[in-house]
Amino acid sequence: MQKHKIIVSIIVFFFAASFLGCSGSKTTDHSKQPDISQKAATVPGSENWPIFRHDPQLSGNTNAQFPAAIKLLWSFQTQDSIKSSPVIYGSQVFIGSNDTFLYALDLNTGTKLWSFKTKKAIEAPPLYFDNMVFAPSTDGTIYALRAKDGTLVWKHTTDEPILGSANIIHLKNKPYLIVGSYDNSLYCLDTDTGNVLWNYPTDNFINGTPAVYQDQIVFGGCDSKFHIVSALRGQKILSLDIGSYVAGSAAIAGHLAVVGNYAGSLTCLDLDKRKILWTYDLEGSAIIASPALNSAVVVIGARDKQVHCFELATGKKRWTFPTRGNVDSSPLIGQNRIIAASSDGWLYCINLTNGEEVWSYQVGAALTGSPAFAQDKIVIGAEDGRVYVFGSQAQGAGR
Repeated sequence: MQKHKIIVSIIVFFFAASFLGCSGSKTTDHSKQPDISQKAATVPGSENWPIFRHDPQLSGNTNAQFPAAIKLLWSFQTQDSIKSSPVIYGSQVFIGSNDTFLYALDLNTGTKLWSFKTKKAIEAPPLYFDNMVFAPSTDGTIYALRAKDGTLVWKHTTDEPILGSANIIHLKNKPYLIVGSYDNSLYCLDTDTGNVLWNYPTDNFINGTPAVYQDQIVFGGCDSKFHIVSALRGQKILSLDIGSYVAGSAAIAGHLAVVGNYAGSLTCLDLDKRKILWTYDLEGSAIIASPALNSAVVVIGARDKQVHCFELATGKKRWTFPTRGNVDSSPLIGQNRIIAASSDGWLYCINLTNGEEVWSYQVGAALTGSPAFAQDKIVIGAEDGRVYVFGSQAQGAGR
């Protein structure tokens, strides 16, 4: 990589860190270490999308077939831009807005069911689990709410903003939340009370969502490192320098994890052997999005205004798909089709095999949050403050 690109990345990194007031490292609390084994979290089916990127591995992959053609079913207006990504469970859509509210909407009609106000913008995707919604906010707090009515059950406050979603892991049949903060710490919280089981310190803030692999937590940080942490005790298993800070999340398929960084490198790691399998350099085009992957391919958007597809095993480029804007939104993989969104205001469906366009739809406002797909509907928020829901042309419209 050319020297001037490295220097630019370093300057941008330190500016962002100083602007957001990142604090120093925290001390890991091992006073409540559990002597327990890990049970894999259940991967949800295509009828629900309860977690950012669909499953605890953050794969962005579903066995569903995306529509061959779409129409707008409904939209819902909030009072500020939307950078959050939606989650879906049953007939409810949950999404945050920069207007400080978390919204629960009816998936079929777009009717507002309830809203919950926080102190600052909600940019992170929420998490649905066991009749609860967990909503991180840039006010530094994660809120545990009853899904049926938005009643606050508990809240846990960190020292800095939370911009990434929470994940769920089961430890001896008990669920725990895993969430990162701009206070440089990864937290493991009791889902019933919000009490801290442990916290793991890093050297800079955590922007993305942690992924789950067996009894391990996997994530990239703004300390330019790829971290593997024991979910049992919150202790470091691996901390590997990957060249630049990570704004998005890692995704896992099998024993392979893929993560992009701000310098434009896409890195695939073997989690069992704990080593880098391959790296592909996009020549300085920053990767903000999180990858989508299945057992064969990786799909990622970048700030070169393109969607890229690679072979998972080798890192060989298969194809690129051009858009007219940065692709900070994280794509989805379905049955031989991809859903991707761009800051150009277009939603795209792409053939997974050859990278050709299946359809496109112009929303007209930048799309930086990621789409979700459930019950044959595509849900996405836009920077015009609207939530958009699309279905196949065979589906009837809501309001």
